[in-house]
Amino acid sequence: MNSVLKNICFIFLFVLISLSKASAQKYPFVYYNIKEGLAHSQICALFEDSKGKVWMPTMGGGISVFNGKEFITINKKNGLKHLSVRCVAEDATGIIYAGAFGGGLYKIINDSAVSISDSTINADIFAMCIWKHQLWLGAGNGLYCFDGKSFQNISRLKNIPDFAITFMNVDKENKLWFGYDSQYGLYNYDGNAFKIYNDENGLHKGRLLNVCHDKNNEHWVAAYDGVFRIKNNSSFAVKDSTSGLPTNYPFDFVFQYDGKVLIGSTNFGVSIYDPAAKTVEHIQHLHGMKSDLAFRLLKDREGNVWVSNWGDGVARFLQSGLCKYDADFGLKEKVIHSVFSCEKKILVNTSDAISVLENNSFKEFFKAEGKGIANCFFSSEKDFWIMYTSSLHHIVNGKKTVYTGDSVTALRTAVKDKNGIIYFGGWGSGLIKFDPEKGKLEKFKDSLAQVSIYIYSVFIDSKNNLWAGTWGGGLLKYSGNACRQLNEKSGLHSDRITALCEDKNGNIFAGSIDAGIAMIKPDGKIFFFDRKDGLEINSVNALCVQNDKLWIGEIGHVERIKIQNDKITEIEKWEEEEGFNGDVMFNGIFVADDKTVWIGTNDFLYHYDETRRKLTGEEDLVFISQLKAKDRSFSAKDSLLSFDHTENRITFSFFSTRKFRHNDVSYKYRMLGLDTTFTFVKNNNDVVFHELPPGEYTFEIYAIYNNKISEPARLSFSITPPFWKRTWFYLLSGLSILFVIFQIVKQRETKLQKAKILLEKTVQERTREIQLQKEIVEVKNKEIMDSMRYARRIQNALMSSEKNIKRNLDRLQNKNKK
Repeated sequence: MNSVLKNICFIFLFVLISLSKASAQKYPFVYYNIKEGLAHSQICALFEDSKGKVWMPTMGGGISVFNGKEFITINKKNGLKHLSVRCVAEDATGIIYAGAFGGGLYKIINDSAVSISDSTINADIFAMCIWKHQLWLGAGNGLYCFDGKSFQNISRLKNIPDFAITFMNVDKENKLWFGYDSQYGLYNYDGNAFKIYNDENGLHKGRLLNVCHDKNNEHWVAAYDGVFRIKNNSSFAVKDSTSGLPTNYPFDFVFQYDGKVLIGSTNFGVSIYDPAAKTVEHIQHLHGMKSDLAFRLLKDREGNVWVSNWGDGVARFLQSGLCKYDADFGLKEKVIHSVFSCEKKILVNTSDAISVLENNSFKEFFKAEGKGIANCFFSSEKDFWIMYTSSLHHIVNGKKTVYTGDSVTALRTAVKDKNGIIYFGGWGSGLIKFDPEKGKLEKFKDSLAQVSIYIYSVFIDSKNNLWAGTWGGGLLKYSGNACRQLNEKSGLHSDRITALCEDKNGNIFAGSIDAGIAMIKPDGKIFFFDRKDGLEINSVNALCVQNDKLWIGEIGHVERIKIQNDKITEIEKWEEEEGFNGDVMFNGIFVADDKTVWIGTNDFLYHYDETRRKLTGEEDLVFISQLKAKDRSFSAKDSLLSFDHTENRITFSFFSTRKFRHNDVSYKYRMLGLDTTFTFVKNNNDVVFHELPPGEYTFEIYAIYNNKISEPARLSFSITPPFWKRTWFYLLSGLSILFVIFQIVKQRETKLQKAKILLEKTVQERTREIQLQKEIVEVKNKEIMDSMRYARRIQNALMSSEKNIKRNLDRLQNKNKK
């Protein structure tokens, strides 16, 4: 009997502990149902395509597609004749296939559905995936393969059960896994042989619901009676007996960056399982879920987890590091004026109470005398101040001292210096202080204190200086008895200072109502940061430093920035898309430690846990979703892309993981092979290049969010030149020219040869003619010469007689003279 009681007590204690852990936080979810544009409240599957769109086939409404802004419905108007759709898949070209219950297979292009009918395949299609560049289908009568033209009955071909296959996917080793909603078990297929897991090697007889594969290629099996695991290449399935895991119809798995596993089930909502620590935490109705049934899970590229609640639409689990404490956790009022710590406990104040966090829930520590608490200040749990609208109460060991009058009207903020003096600031009461040695309140009497009696914030810096942010008087700094005023005339960014804090380097940050933030350095230099530097808005309600980053509370937002070399180098934002819905109260941010921050708003209390945010494990990424060349479209997954020279108008479509922050994302890109400089674009997800010359190119693009640059996405392709500009054409043309020249030369040589022969023949003939003429001439010349000789002889003969006659005459004349 005693042992039974002990067991009962132990179980009761365990349940209490489990409930207290389970109720620790309310996680932020965004819900989508029919009123938000969802086609049907029962979501059969969740799928993210290559463009970042989330596809949600429904049980009666067709298909809902969420693009980050709104839902698009594909139904009978789009050609989808059967509205109960069980699964979707996308091929390498970006075509979406949908499997309908009773309607067979559909192809969806540009939101239009086209039926693909075949009499051999069952009309009920439950599962599908792309494997080895083909579409594989789990139908009501077994396994099929579709090559884009015809279906092949793999069940009949390979002699495996021709029963309904209800789930299917591909593991890290490119093996196809599928299972039956019956006793046939779980199969994997490498293209040659099947491996079977059933009751003979670890899996119990009965219904198998899913199989998923983690980064180590360990296979997680959801069976009707719990979670089973198959080590890589093992032939046996082993049931995971960790206490707290769902044992009744787990449905789906999502694997986190830090090794934790999210499990959707029929009773426990989403369970966060840490296999290393053997711990399980359930996220259920009390923690923000609309339902304790989580049918399908999807982790998108941004790291958010989508949950199909089957009958309650779909929820998006925002793993932004935030959680919310509201009325379910003891906070009765929505407006949280401030958050602070006292003796290692977290306390908050609302207008009617001070509450302390104990056992993951807030308990009332101090009840207001009616409503009207504006703020409070705690020296210890037994020594604290309550600032009411028209009075100030000092409570020490339960004894109360009340201060009234104009000097304590509407006090808002308080701080204690190193000497134990407490300074109060109020809206209309100016600056007052309480010196514990004197035991009384004193109002500041110096002239600068009268510059403005409206005080938003007071702060003690590391050098024990008092800073006061005023409305209309700028910033006051008290160093002992000396006071200095910084305002717009002296170079400050605004005269309306709302928040103050200091970093480890001694820089003072002053937030304003209208001009952003000023950073006052120890040497007196001032730097300003506002919307033009990336801040969401210029109105600042709260400031607080955590490590080397500055938290900024605003209306509807909270931001965290990092400043290096007097410039903002990082910006992180939380608002509705990250699960933050409130307006931060003045001085409403409290940094508890290096990992956690508390934020008081007009919509309850928010808690930021750095370790929770790291669950996403996703960096900002950019994806090239499609390349379009002229009229042809190609997926970025395609390789060895090559286009004709007429297809030189290239369009790239791309997107980032920040699909819910797409307006805040800018891109820089360049086309390597064309230029090396970057071009920047924003609010645009397409880039067109006109008349690219032939060559090899690589399109490179980066996403820029919060001053952080993502890893690049790249896609290489080539544009082939026209045939007359290709190497082979040049070679062929050169050879042809050489051949023609050779032929011309050869013909010329032949002609020359013939001309030479003809010339030689002509020369010979002419030579013979000349020889003959020569001979004739010689004969004639001889005859002439002979005639001439004959004439000369006659002449000579005649000339000789003439001489004799003349000589004789001369002799006669001479004789006569004598």
